[in-house]
Amino acid sequence: MNLLKTDEAGNPIELVTPIITMERNEDGAAVTVDLIAAVHFAERDYYEELNRRFTNYEVVLVEMIAPKGTSLAQIAAPSSKKTRKISRVGLLETLQRGMGKALGLVNQIDAIDYSAENMVLADMDAETLFARIRENGELGDMFRGLWGSDVETSRDDGIVEPELSLTSFLLSREKRRLLKRVFAVEIARNQSEGKPLFEESLIHDRNTIVLDKLAGRIAGGAKKLGLFYGAVHIPDIQKRMEESDFRAIRTEELTAWRL
Repeated sequence: MNLLKTDEAGNPIELVTPIITMERNEDGAAVTVDLIAAVHFAERDYYEELNRRFTNYEVVLVEMIAPKGTSLAQIAAPSSKKTRKISRVGLLETLQRGMGKALGLVNQIDAIDYSAENMVLADMDAETLFARIRENGELGDMFRGLWGSDVETSRDDGIVEPELSLTSFLLSREKRRLLKRVFAVEIARNQSEGKPLFEESLIHDRNTIVLDKLAGRIAGGAKKLGLFYGAVHIPDIQKRMEESDFRAIRTEELTAWRL
């Protein structure tokens, strides 16, 4: 899944996210599930387009690591933005907002309409996630990942590396675009190369939860569903759905960042 679009010279021009439509015959009727890859901060019009599309689904299963007992309605409420800042999850959210602001982008939590009736939380709660990371012995992976020892990557992909020395950054008249290009290249490469950090807890375990929720909704009669999860989750989710007789019938791309 290639998230980065480049021009003929290899310069990054767009960060895109796919929408992969999966289909399966269920009791003589077609069930379609759109796997909607998400990035946590993006252009405002990207989220506006997603909000428009979400209204077309009977149900949208969404990714959101939140404290145990938290509902999407609470997350959507303006007051929740203040209370969540004191939690570990809230700290990550605050960092994401700061990063998004530096890049001239908006945060997913601020831009997506989680109050819509068809939006359903389908994720692991924060307390369970942190416990699962400990149980899976993945804390050591974090430190190895920070030092770059547990991922081997190849840079021979034809992408021109944006130059970001301190001097070039300070002298640039387009600092925001330069930063966006650097981050976009890293996001795209981390998506396609190496082993994701906390792979078992953050990816496989959470994907099991959302796929169980998906199966329950389909068993309940839903025929047109969306699954809105981080881009790094989508390949594993698609693979597991194909093992249960779903097939990909089309793929569309949305521009998340203009570079």
